[in-house]
Amino acid sequence: MNSIFNIRRILPSIVLVAALLPSYGAETEFTYGPNPAGTEYLGYGFGKKEHYDVAIHLADPTLTGCTIVGIRVGIPAENSWISDITAWLSSDLKLENKLNVPDITSVEASMADRMITATFSEPYVLTDEGVYVGYSFTVDELGDYSTSPVAVTEGDAAGGLYLHSSRTRLKWTDESTTSGFVSAMVITLQTESGDYDVSVALPADSYILKNEKENVAITLVNYGKVPLNTVDYTWTDGDDNGGGTVTLPSPLQPGARATLPIEIGPCAKVGTHTLSVTAESFNGQPNGDPRKTSTAKLYVMPFRPVNRPLVEEYTGLRCGYCPRGYVAMEQMTEDFGDRFVGIAYHTQTYESNAMETIANSGFPVDVLGFPYATINRGNGLDPSEVPPLWNDFASITVPAELNVGIEWSENNPGVLVATASLDFVREYSDADFSMAIGLAADGLKNDQWKQSNYFSGESSEQYPGDLWAPFINGGSRVGGLTFNDVVVKFDNLHGIPGSVPAEISLDTHPVCSVEFNINEIVNLAGNPFLTPECKLRAVALLIDNATGAVVNSRKSGAVDNDLSSVGELEEDVAILSTEWFDLTGNRIQVPAHGTPLIRVDRLSNGNVRYTKTMR
Repeated sequence: MNSIFNIRRILPSIVLVAALLPSYGAETEFTYGPNPAGTEYLGYGFGKKEHYDVAIHLADPTLTGCTIVGIRVGIPAENSWISDITAWLSSDLKLENKLNVPDITSVEASMADRMITATFSEPYVLTDEGVYVGYSFTVDELGDYSTSPVAVTEGDAAGGLYLHSSRTRLKWTDESTTSGFVSAMVITLQTESGDYDVSVALPADSYILKNEKENVAITLVNYGKVPLNTVDYTWTDGDDNGGGTVTLPSPLQPGARATLPIEIGPCAKVGTHTLSVTAESFNGQPNGDPRKTSTAKLYVMPFRPVNRPLVEEYTGLRCGYCPRGYVAMEQMTEDFGDRFVGIAYHTQTYESNAMETIANSGFPVDVLGFPYATINRGNGLDPSEVPPLWNDFASITVPAELNVGIEWSENNPGVLVATASLDFVREYSDADFSMAIGLAADGLKNDQWKQSNYFSGESSEQYPGDLWAPFINGGSRVGGLTFNDVVVKFDNLHGIPGSVPAEISLDTHPVCSVEFNINEIVNLAGNPFLTPECKLRAVALLIDNATGAVVNSRKSGAVDNDLSSVGELEEDVAILSTEWFDLTGNRIQVPAHGTPLIRVDRLSNGNVRYTKTMR
C-alpha cells in the first residue's frame, strides 16, 4: 500500500514564491527555488536519452531595468553523460522543426562539478514584458541520475518550470502548476544604484472594504547599498489619497526583498479602482529608484465574502494509512464547524461494495497514493498536513460569496433539489467561472465497514486526542466508525457549463440547481449504501475554468434521509426576504404565473433556502 510520504519525495507540495537573494553591491540573483546557492535540488525527468530544453518566465516588475548577466543550475549527471549545453534568452517559447529557437541570444555553457554555468555575451536589460530564461542539453548516457537530469525544487509558481524534450515533451509545457516543482536555476542580474534605491510592486489585484482602512501588500527590493529600516509611502485612488510610515520587522539588506502590509483607505465608492503606491523614502532619505511607484487594480467591496477553502480527501477502508485522513477531516470539522468544507472520495482501489461512488479515473485530480488530499485542487498533500495549511488559504480574499441550499422536492417524491448562487464583490467583462454542485452524506455507519489500521499500539503522545484513540487502541481493523463528508453523488465535478456568465456586475447573482434522486444513489457495485439515520448536504463549488482550481466552496445545511421532512421549516426561523429567478439565473421582478422559477428565501438564522417551483 502506498503512503503519501513516499510519493511526496517525488511530488512535493510546498507552495513557494520566487525569491530575490541577498547580494551586496550592484549584483543580485533571482530564483524560483528556496536555495540561494542552487546546489540543493531534486531531479526531474523522463528516463530517456533525449534532448531537454528548460526555461522559466522572468516577469517580475521589481526587476525591470536590471541586466541579466548569466545563469547557473545544478545537473545531477556526470560530465561524460551530457553534451550540447547552452544557455539562452527568448521573448517567447517557439519550436521550428521540433527544435527550440530562442530569438534573443544563445551561448555555450560549461559544466563542472554537476553545475552548469553560463555568462551571456550580450547582457540583456529586463523590460516590463519579461523574458524566458533557459538552458538546453542532451542526455547521451543513462546513469543513476541522468534519468532525471532537470534540477528542480518544491513549488508551484506559474511560469516556474517550462519543459520541452525531443522524445517525451514534444510541445512546450508549463510543468510548475501540475508537477509541484519549479526550476532550481539561479539568474545573475546587475543594476546601477545609489545608497537608497528601492523598487516597489503591488499584486495584480487588491481588495478593501468600502469606507474602511485596510492593509494591502507591497513588495520591496533593495537595490541600494545600505540596510533599510523604515519606509515612507503615499497612495492615491482617484479622489482618495493618503500615506504613512512602516517600520520593517527586520532591516532589509541590499539585494534582498520583503513583502509587507501598508494601510490604505478609506475609499467611499464601491467598484474597480486604480491604486498607485509610491515608496517615497527610506530611513528618512529620498528613494532614488525609477521603479519606486507601482500601479494596479483595487477592488472596493460592498462586503467581504467568506472564503471557505475546499478540502478533498481520497481514502479507502482497506488503506492502513488512511486513518490520518479520517482524523484530519474530523478535526477540521471540530475546529471550524460549517466554515470547513470537506468531502471524502472512497476509492475502488482500497474498497469494494461500500462507500465508493466515483471511479478513480473520474477523480477531479490525479491521485498518486492513499491517503491523499488537496486544498482547492492544488498540490497533493498528506491529509495530516491540511490543518496547519488551511488558514493560509482561508485568509485570501475571494471575488464572490457562495450560497447553497438543499430541500426535498415538493413535486417529485424522493428527489432532493440543491441550488447555489453567487454574490460578487467585483466586476468582470470576461469571467471564466462555473459552479459545481454535489451531494455528500454525514453519519454513515455500517457494522460491516471496518477501517484498516496501521497505527495500532502507537503512542498517544505522537497521536494525541480522542479522534486518534480508536486507532492507537484498536487492532489492525477498526469497526464502529461513523463516516462523514462522504461523496455520494457528484456528476459535475469540473463545473456546470454556462452556470456563470462571462460579464459580471455587482448586480449579477447567478443561480444554478441540480436534482438528486435518492433512489438512484448507489455505490460502484450498484448497491444502495445510505443508511436511514444519515444526513445529506449539498456541496457547491466556484471553479476557475482556466486553471481548474476551486475559488470558493460551501456546504448546505443537512436534511434527513427521510421524506417526512419535505417542506418543513425549522421552528422560530422566519423568512426575511424573497427573490425570484428564472432557470438561467436572471432576477425576475414580477414573476408571471405558470412560469418555472427558483425562489430564494433569506432566513433569520442566516441560511438561504432555494425552492424550484411553479409560480
